[in-house]
Amino acid sequence: MKIIVRAERLDGSEKYRWPVEVLARDEEEIVVRGVFSSERRVGPCTVASGDTTIEHYRFGKWFNICRIYRPTGQLTGIYCNLAMPPRLQECVLSYVDLELDLFVRHDGSYTVLDQQDFERLAASALTPTTAARARAGWAELIALVERHQDVFAETRPV
Repeated sequence: MKIIVRAERLDGSEKYRWPVEVLARDEEEIVVRGVFSSERRVGPCTVASGDTTIEHYRFGKWFNICRIYRPTGQLTGIYCNLAMPPRLQECVLSYVDLELDLFVRHDGSYTVLDQQDFERLAASALTPTTAARARAGWAELIALVERHQDVFAETRPV
C-alpha cells in the first residue's frame, strides 16, 4: 500500500511531503519504505538518487527514525527527527517537526542538528507541557542510540 508522509510546521503548514510504501503496521508503529528521486543533503551526508529509506513512525512517541541505505544495502546513516507523535488519516501520515534532529553514523557516533532552532521554538511557541514531552522523547531517543538498541543495533563502533 502506498501513502504520503507529510512533515508539518507547528502552525500546520506543510514543510515536506513524499510518497512511501507501507512495509508493516500495527497499533504501535507504522514502517514505510521510500526512495530518493534526486540528490539531497541530509544532515552531514549526501543522499543520492536511488537511495532508500526505512522509516519508523511510532504512535505515541515524540520522534521518528529514518534509516538510509545505498542501493547496495549499505547503511549510510540514521536520521532522526524530534517530532510530535504521528497521525495517520486515510493515506496521509503526518507529524509536526520540532526542528531538532539527530544523524547517527554506521559506527554509532552521532551529530545533533538544529539544537538552537528547537530551543527558540520551545521558548516562543511550545507550551511547557509540550516542551517537556519533547525533551523526554529526545532523552529516550538518545538512550536508544547510545545503547545501540532497537533499530540502532546495526550501528556499532568499528
